[in-house]
Amino acid sequence: MKHLNKSVVTGVNSGLGKYIFENWAKSSGEEEPVGLNRSNSNSWLDSQESYDHYNSIIHCAFNSSKNVEDYKSYIEDNIFMTLKLCDLKYNKFVYISTVDVYSEEENYYNMTKKVAESIVISRSQKHCLVLRCSAILGPTMRPNSLTRIINDEDAQLSLSEDSRFNYVLQEDILKFIKDSEKNNCYGVVDFVSEEDVTLGDISRKYNKSPRFGSYKYESVGLNYTLEKPSRLSPYYKKTSEQVIEEFING
Repeated sequence: MKHLNKSVVTGVNSGLGKYIFENWAKSSGEEEPVGLNRSNSNSWLDSQESYDHYNSIIHCAFNSSKNVEDYKSYIEDNIFMTLKLCDLKYNKFVYISTVDVYSEEENYYNMTKKVAESIVISRSQKHCLVLRCSAILGPTMRPNSLTRIINDEDAQLSLSEDSRFNYVLQEDILKFIKDSEKNNCYGVVDFVSEEDVTLGDISRKYNKSPRFGSYKYESVGLNYTLEKPSRLSPYYKKTSEQVIEEFING
């Protein structure tokens, strides 16, 4: 077996995957990780030698579309890729999931997240860490209602003033993954902050006057049933408002 001093990160074109890929080596002492995206993942996975052994697989990639037209492609992106990654040899498999698995809403995104979780847990046995994350803030995220409120003086939102969110930071997720390696932390963790916050709360705190819409979004971040990061370390004991302050202040 050839043990490589590197890890594999998926979804590196944007969002959390991009952030982890860009910061993994400097925080771990490993070589630069293998970065997989939609264009290179299949060819790379098909070319892997059976004796290559990686430190960690950090699986962030996911087709998050709620309106699915090409079901075959959607299943390939979200299920088959997870199966292929689980067939690699590694010390630890980290799967980035979502608190939306607790939602009562039935859609392909929630359902395939649940299926992918089950695949990772069954295939990786005791060598996996599943993080069910709430809304993620960080330098590589896509624009959202929060950033429009903060940055656009004339923001028009589709969401209502009382829409409720739970926020966490990209850098805290990366830190938790690294801490979990040092502390041999495995299993499923609800990666959420201590308290939710409404869009109205945010606009008032930062003296903004966006034009709100009528659709109310309700976070499921506090309907946790498992361990939270704050129970494992006081560092993660933050409210959503504290997370937003850290995000804005850089």
